[in-house]
Amino acid sequence: MDPNQNMNVAGAAGAAPVQSAPSVPVANENIMAQGVSEKKKGGKGMLYGMILLAVLAIGGIGFGVWAYMDGDAQKNNLNEQIDSLKKQNNDLMDQLSDDVSVDIDTGSDADTADYIYVGEWGLKIRIPDGLNYVGYEFRQGEVLVGAEGSDVAVFGTVGDELSDFANIYKSDSSLGSVARILKGAYGDGLDCQYSSLVFSDNDYNYCYVHPQSVYSTSQEEQDLEVKTVDLIEQMLTNTENYLSI
Repeated sequence: MDPNQNMNVAGAAGAAPVQSAPSVPVANENIMAQGVSEKKKGGKGMLYGMILLAVLAIGGIGFGVWAYMDGDAQKNNLNEQIDSLKKQNNDLMDQLSDDVSVDIDTGSDADTADYIYVGEWGLKIRIPDGLNYVGYEFRQGEVLVGAEGSDVAVFGTVGDELSDFANIYKSDSSLGSVARILKGAYGDGLDCQYSSLVFSDNDYNYCYVHPQSVYSTSQEEQDLEVKTVDLIEQMLTNTENYLSI
């Protein structure tokens, strides 16, 4: 046999194992493929986790925005309620002011300087022309003998200067007064005692009380005082001078 042939055969025979070599890389390729597959699975898990975190973050932001907007809406609602209450309060104050002005004015244009206001009686008494330096004192108690009630004592003068008899702080008695006495205070059929009945309402008699003596000492002052007393008597005995407040 030709040695070359043996070598070739041997070489051929020895070549057989060489042909099985490709099976090794196949196994490596499977391992690599499996590794790649595992890496891909790990990447998707991370991606899912990031997506979940993103969803949670968006949800948290959305909740915060909703809470902020809801709180802002409640604040606006509260401010609207406060504004509404302020408006109602202002309207009530305006109505109250209107009511008070109507009660006091009673539809007349007269100035308060033209009347004596007796709030306790709900009346005002017109001051006549020519009576100057007018003053008055409201008194509560035994205004007439044996009768409890109240009266208004009037001071003033027809002169141009404030005389002592017209000075409420100097004179011991008024220049005339009107007393309000409860009906029946002196018994049935007796309206006023030691005084003159001016008018009556449902519950009271209004009685004029004349001063008992002259205060002034000089003749000139006495004449002036008497004229003043006469004018005040006309003022207090004329029922047309009494008006409701």
